[in-house]
Amino acid sequence: MRKNRVMSKPRCAAAFLFLLSVTVVAQLLIPSSASTELYFAQLADGGPASQKWAVTLILDNPNSTVSSVVTVNFYNGSGQALPIDFGSGPSAVLKVTLPPGGSTTFTSLGASSTTNTGYAIATANNPVTGTVLYRATNNGTPVWDVAAAGTGPTYLYNSFANYNLGIALVNPSATQTINLLVTAQDSGGGIAGTIPVSLTPNAHTSFDLGISLNGFPTDFTGSISITSTDNPPTQFVAWALNSRSGLLSPLPPGELRFPSSYQRRANDVFAQMISAQNTLVAAAGGMITNPAAYAQLSTALKLSIDPGSTIDASAPGDGKVHVTTAMLEALGDSRSGLGFLLAYLTVFAVGGNSGDSNPAETADILAIFSVLQAGYDPSGPADLFARLQFAKAQNIPVTASILNDFSGAADSRLQEIWSEVQQSCTGAQLFGQICQASHNLWHQDYPSSQIP
Repeated sequence: MRKNRVMSKPRCAAAFLFLLSVTVVAQLLIPSSASTELYFAQLADGGPASQKWAVTLILDNPNSTVSSVVTVNFYNGSGQALPIDFGSGPSAVLKVTLPPGGSTTFTSLGASSTTNTGYAIATANNPVTGTVLYRATNNGTPVWDVAAAGTGPTYLYNSFANYNLGIALVNPSATQTINLLVTAQDSGGGIAGTIPVSLTPNAHTSFDLGISLNGFPTDFTGSISITSTDNPPTQFVAWALNSRSGLLSPLPPGELRFPSSYQRRANDVFAQMISAQNTLVAAAGGMITNPAAYAQLSTALKLSIDPGSTIDASAPGDGKVHVTTAMLEALGDSRSGLGFLLAYLTVFAVGGNSGDSNPAETADILAIFSVLQAGYDPSGPADLFARLQFAKAQNIPVTASILNDFSGAADSRLQEIWSEVQQSCTGAQLFGQICQASHNLWHQDYPSSQIP
């Protein structure tokens, strides 16, 4: 990837340090619940007048600088398209563009005389947050109104439980049947009952805990855990709804923080890096000679997650940044290291086509400041380099280009990046404020002159 690299690059850094716009751009921090892929594991729409359901979908774009294009697909229990009327006729797909900081709300008419249940998936080009609300009415009088945030696939789910607990499950795989086990535990941690569940590709199911267990005590209070019984474990989507004294209330999300979907995590980080890079490029002259072209090309860039047991990542010039599943597995939960890698590759993918004659001159500094601008740990490059060195030491296949770029001379590469960061932090208003914000978030007890 890197050709004729200059190990010391004061010319590159000085070229834009004094050409930065005086406009201060806030760091692109987003809520932890924001994602490019959100599942709403339970929907109910329509029904008789005595219990008619309407579903409301709220979508919010927390990014203050870029729009987000969101597509929502609705599915029934068997994974087939589920048309819902939100006022423009029945449709199984909603598409909306949210402006920076914008939001929108859709509410169904509940027009069907029968109750339709299923689930929905919202996909976006930039991370968004989403909430679904379910309202039931009895001859026009509201009876229930409950909300739940969009979530993602997981390998384990845990929740408080009682006899009337409602559980919804979705199989996110389009090709594989998955097998799950719902285990109820009493308040002392003892197993009170189990429910095996099998879901065909993209299928959905929902049920009440106590009704599904013969002889289950109606005064049960405890918890549930949901696990995969497949080998290796498979992912699923779960949601639980508390019911007590005829009232419904949402429960906290119960999915694992890690491990989570590699696809979801990589797409989220990639979108944040593109947004951060375009903010930096627009504000700093000299890094990229044609910022408008760079922004257009990088926004159109796609992330390709390629199967393979070799740790590899590349930008071959096909309009995509490529990473293998082995690379994502090697990086684990290091979003900061992944962000640095993806931002670095983006410069090589589009830099030469937007007027940057030597993208290697700017790749490091634009990558590290994209990581800082997105609010990630600035130690990401060190994490990336160390993980690659560890993989090499364990004889795990790693492509030579990745090793040459990030592992072979890790100490000198890190020192070079650090020198560039220190120079940029003290020499430019925008970059200096990004450094200070990063210092306040991550390294409050380190000297600000040494740590961004």
